[in-house]
Amino acid sequence: MGVEVSPSDLLGNNKINPSNKALEINPSNDISPSKMRRNKGEGSGSIHWRTVTKNGKDYQQAYYHYEFWSAGDRLVKSSKYIPKRLLKRVQQMEQQKAGVREILKVLRVLSS
Repeated sequence: MGVEVSPSDLLGNNKINPSNKALEINPSNDISPSKMRRNKGEGSGSIHWRTVTKNGKDYQQAYYHYEFWSAGDRLVKSSKYIPKRLLKRVQQMEQQKAGVREILKVLRVLSS
């Protein structure tokens, strides 16, 4: 006793075009930092924000999460607090896809 509904009725008789119009609207031949990636073997890392509550007030704190792998085995997985004075520098390095070891040197996790 159910009513049969065709897929074209659900889609409003609009044909689906599999082409990627979003890419055609704003083509770019330049390689932006967001499309680049770090070289393999240099580790992985990213900035994460945590909410910390002190004296009833919430504060956002930035942390750099990083991992190092070798032959499929994770050697190190850790995070380091990013002081406010270094946050812009670390964000800029992260955007430029600097090596994780370079960022950790700025954060003084690794010695020079």
